[in-house]
Amino acid sequence: MKNLLFLLLVGSLFSCHKESETPSNLEEYTAESVLNFDEFATRLQASAFEMFDSMLDDVNEYDNLVFSPLSIQFVLAMLANGAKGETLDEIKQVMHLDDETVSGMNAMFHNLIASTMEEDDFNSLNIANGVFWDGNIAQLESGFQQRIERNFHGECFGDQFESELINNWISDRTDGEIESLIDEIDGEELFFHINTMLFSADWESNKWYTSETEIVDTLSDGHITSYERMFTKIRTRFDIVDDVIAFVLPFKDPKYEVLIIQPFDSNLQNLLEDQSFDWAISFLIDEIPNQNTELELLMPKFKLVENKKDLIPMLKDVGLKNTFENNADFTEMFSNSIKSKVEKMDQVVKFELDENGVDGSVTTVAGGFAVSAGFPLTLDSPFLFSLRTTDNHIPLFLGKVGDPGKE
Repeated sequence: MKNLLFLLLVGSLFSCHKESETPSNLEEYTAESVLNFDEFATRLQASAFEMFDSMLDDVNEYDNLVFSPLSIQFVLAMLANGAKGETLDEIKQVMHLDDETVSGMNAMFHNLIASTMEEDDFNSLNIANGVFWDGNIAQLESGFQQRIERNFHGECFGDQFESELINNWISDRTDGEIESLIDEIDGEELFFHINTMLFSADWESNKWYTSETEIVDTLSDGHITSYERMFTKIRTRFDIVDDVIAFVLPFKDPKYEVLIIQPFDSNLQNLLEDQSFDWAISFLIDEIPNQNTELELLMPKFKLVENKKDLIPMLKDVGLKNTFENNADFTEMFSNSIKSKVEKMDQVVKFELDENGVDGSVTTVAGGFAVSAGFPLTLDSPFLFSLRTTDNHIPLFLGKVGDPGKE
């Protein structure tokens, strides 16, 4: 049973229940979409697993990893509303929404947010989106601002472009879990697009047992560590295929569940290195057979934290490049068509699983910088010069610089 720790520390996920429906209060938006809600969800899954596969390339056997693909996708979708040309095309491709219109994408994200806001007894997931920009330099294009506010429930601020104010906004929307993500603004930043998500849910079964004195100090292969375990007897969906175990831990809120995948005899790291990620994707996408299997489950409690992870290397690896280059086109964002690019994209995550359930918080920030529209010119070879009068160009001095290091 100690072997279970491997997958939990590398790839624990909470996800929306597959048998979801398009929220009924937003039919006016769904008409604008090429995709229906189930197709949209499938595309987001594919995008998420591609990001996960890229991130797994950078972790070693006993490294931990947690990130939120959905939080990244929210930020990319907001950026898409201010982009056009190659920049927009790449964002849509990375999200696997190549054939979807921006308005259709907006409708689907609006529906996704609405589904989390439906009145029930749980309120497990809270999503917030915001756009902050330097109002002294630029003004948001009115259509862009309306799309952010309408489709993403976004808040837009042109008069609060200070790190303290932005960090306070993030802290308020994550109940103080995430603070001080934005460093001191040095005058070069133009905008920040921000998503926050706060998740909290209790297990469906409250018969989990734990003891602070039950500390395990080795894994099944002898790796030395220390962690606290918890135990339960549970009836749940469970399957074994090709030496891989998969099972589901349900919450009281039926919209979410935790899926655990663990190689039965094989080493997880070897599987990740020797095979493509497809073996795991099949479990992540397909429904676990709807049969109740009784498990006597002994598993670790754990808390994972990612402090300000730089997302740009991963996003470039999955195909998002133009967004970070000087020729990026985000001119749909500002009314004066200021050229800008994304130069920072960071995420902070906290994820804790224990005998009570799961608590997770995440903030993703894309920081945009203004790009000079000037022609790039570097004088690094011999040249001529003339100091002359402005009106009639009478030379006062003429010369040639062959080696600026000489006098």
